[in-house]
Amino acid sequence: MGTPDGIAKRHVRLISTLGEKSEAGELVGDLVRSTVRQCLISLLAVGLEPAEAKAIFCDLIQEALSVTGFERPKMRRVWESAIAHAEFLIFIEERQERH
Repeated sequence: MGTPDGIAKRHVRLISTLGEKSEAGELVGDLVRSTVRQCLISLLAVGLEPAEAKAIFCDLIQEALSVTGFERPKMRRVWESAIAHAEFLIFIEERQERH
């Protein structure tokens, strides 16, 4: 399966590719959300707590956003969408664990 860091990096690379496609005019929203979901599922499967999974993934996205996002508005929206979706999915996961 891989290390948590390796799993997250692989998915962040996929999201970066989707950001490039978005810059080229392609619609990638569903693919971004699916990639984020797969990443978090994989991170939870290797034993991370939801908050740990979110932290690893969102930290990598923030790094990527700081490097490539600001001069490329469509790329920035893809990165921001990925963070927002990760936060939403982890919120749902944590809520389900409490009930």
